[in-house]
Amino acid sequence: MNDLFYRDALRRIDRFFAILGVLGTATCALLYTSREAVAFACGSLLAYLSFLLIKRFVNSLGPTTETSPRGQAFGLIFRYLIIGGAVFGMIKTTGMSPWPVFAGLATAVAAVLAEIVYELVTSPSS
Repeated sequence: MNDLFYRDALRRIDRFFAILGVLGTATCALLYTSREAVAFACGSLLAYLSFLLIKRFVNSLGPTTETSPRGQAFGLIFRYLIIGGAVFGMIKTTGMSPWPVFAGLATAVAAVLAEIVYELVTSPSS
């Protein structure tokens, strides 16, 4: 596997994030209320932010990194504290239901699964 393969896969995952976020938000707006749609959109945006931070963390690993391993571990843990605090704040201050937020957070899993299915369908059989 070459570097181009991984860059293309990451680009497709970004697109799957956008598609699933918009479709999920529209579905919540049609089936439920606008408050649930906003909650789903916020969860989806938090999932995408987490994905971007994970990509940045992985890209920072290696022999030429400027950040210490302790700093990288702190950043990894700090990311989850920020996401948890944001979800808690959204639910407490706006009265949103937590389930659409959690469903929005699941778009990360759905986007990666969509990429796996895409690779299985489009790759030539070995």
